[in-house]
Amino acid sequence: MEENKVVWYKDKKLIAGIFLVMLSTAMGFYGKGLLGIFFVKLIAKRLSVPLIMLVTVKPKVNVEHKD
Repeated sequence: MEENKVVWYKDKKLIAGIFLVMLSTAMGFYGKGLLGIFFVKLIAKRLSVPLIMLVTVKPKVNVEHKD
């Protein structure tokens, strides 16, 4: 008894579905990036600080080494 095997790379609907999922994911990350940049610029404008300071400033951590 021979079973019908699915040849996935010849299935046009499956390829289209995979492409749409990947495209949707890429557009979602792009949109989140644009939204993040928008809010950072908005905050920078309100606080009157350069944009680079909001992105790169890291808090100082005081660690004392006790020997």
